[in-house]
Amino acid sequence: MKRLKIALFVCLIAVCAGQTPASPPTRSAQIAFAATAWPSHILIRYAPTDASLLNPERGFHDNIDLINDDDFRWMRQKGFTLARTYIRLDVYHERPLPDAFLKQLQRGFDAVRRAGIKVIPRFSYNSVRIPANIESGRYEMTLNLPDPAPALANRAEHSIQLANRDTWEQATGFNKPLHMITIK
Repeated sequence: MKRLKIALFVCLIAVCAGQTPASPPTRSAQIAFAATAWPSHILIRYAPTDASLLNPERGFHDNIDLINDDDFRWMRQKGFTLARTYIRLDVYHERPLPDAFLKQLQRGFDAVRRAGIKVIPRFSYNSVRIPANIESGRYEMTLNLPDPAPALANRAEHSIQLANRDTWEQATGFNKPLHMITIK
């Protein structure tokens, strides 16, 4: 990154001085210098057409099943270029995602690419397992996102810290989203 800034700075000095650098120091600088010589505006004229144009992803989409389906060409045929999918992870709540599931997921993403569409994946755990022997009362909800590496998993400083202000417990690595849960 520093190299690009320096090269761009050299080219800008040369342009401001009304000179062209004899040999820009990097390919990045050559691109940056060429960009300074572009006209102030570019006019593109498109030929008139009566053809239906696909929606350019302005919120119009349909739902797909990324895990169980493998052909999404029907999305383009319906005029959509954007899909949404929900991927339920409830059964993997307390264990790693198995390789077979990840391969199935990859097949779904490959099918999306072949269909020429984009997808918004939504991964969810929609069930919270509450121990049967928990006492009634109000509980503070906390969220721990430890590092997946076994050597770092128990080190609080390597847990994911959410961006919310005043919700991080430095000693435990837990995030406190300031939400209470009532168990009856």
